[in-house]
Amino acid sequence: MWRAGAAALVLGLAAEDGHAHDWYQGLRNPVGELCCGVRDCAPVAECVIGGREGIVHRGACVAIPADRLVPIPSPDGRAHLCTRPHPTLGERIVCVILPGSA
Repeated sequence: MWRAGAAALVLGLAAEDGHAHDWYQGLRNPVGELCCGVRDCAPVAECVIGGREGIVHRGACVAIPADRLVPIPSPDGRAHLCTRPHPTLGERIVCVILPGSA
């Protein structure tokens, strides 16, 4: 009985998490590239680099490329980063969504 309850809880949390990230769908960066789906985007910490707003990516504070900053605020008040695999870089930044007015 407890297994069925645990499975239902896990499935419910997975469905809730997927639904919470539906807002990524259809977003495009300023150069027109689709940001991603739920596998490519995630909340990240914000930081300051060289007096400018940045994001924490792979444990380092990195500047936000202007052509990757989506001009809408995130609905949950957190910064979000969308990446894609890249053959030589490992992954590349596709979109950044900031809280507040972007």
